[in-house]
Amino acid sequence: MSDYFQVGQTLFQEKEYGESLKCFKHALESASIFTFADQLVIVESILACKVKLGELESGSKMVNEYLTKLKVKETQEEFPAELYLRYTLR
Repeated sequence: MSDYFQVGQTLFQEKEYGESLKCFKHALESASIFTFADQLVIVESILACKVKLGELESGSKMVNEYLTKLKVKETQEEFPAELYLRYTLR
């Protein structure tokens, strides 16, 4: 994972959710260098920040849009249907 992700996790633990969110977004911008599983972890971390900040609607929309893009791009082996449903139906 990137330094941005590590810093984001530290800030999240310190309850600095706004700054943590910024770090996770920077990490996601470089997501092409991560595995698919790493990208899901980053998306989940972004969602956790948005929940803590009370931005439920925008968080849900962002996750659904991102996962829909990934579902189109990824192969079935890398992106099992059960996992897609788990994250999109949350």
